[in-house]
Amino acid sequence: MEKNELVKTGKNLLEDLVRNDRLEGLPKAAAYAGLVLLELAKLVTNAKQAKK
Repeated sequence: MEKNELVKTGKNLLEDLVRNDRLEGLPKAAAYAGLVLLELAKLVTNAKQAKK
């Protein structure tokens, strides 16, 4: 359960940074990449659970 809360907090932080245009250039690209990685991890986890 703690991992889930950590993921939610990280996602909220990245979304807040991207949404409010606080970042520019490479840091903004890194924030978007972080969001993509979180979504991919979520998809992989869901696929593994569905497979079981």
